[in-house]
Amino acid sequence: MIWSLFASVAAIGTGFMSTLCCVGPATLSLVGLNSSDIGSWFAEYRLYNVSATILLLGIAYYLEYGKGSSESHEKRNWGKIVLWISYGLIIVFKLTPEVITFVYNH
Repeated sequence: MIWSLFASVAAIGTGFMSTLCCVGPATLSLVGLNSSDIGSWFAEYRLYNVSATILLLGIAYYLEYGKGSSESHEKRNWGKIVLWISYGLIIVFKLTPEVITFVYNH
């Protein structure tokens, strides 16, 4: 169970990192900081962050729902809750740059 929680939390972290290429510069410009270099640095590694996110979510799913999970029912419910919350956060992280681009262009 601990490895499933670790994979879920790590997936949230990598999902957040992959959004910083678009959200980071916009946020920093709102507070008056020049952020042109930051966005390009995160955009360069976005593919790796997205790949790590998908891999970590897959590992967390396998550890939580796969064969051989012999945890108690209460511990498995806690792991499932964290896993599904991480899925929701990842979807929000992935849609945020698209929404920002859509709003900015219209």
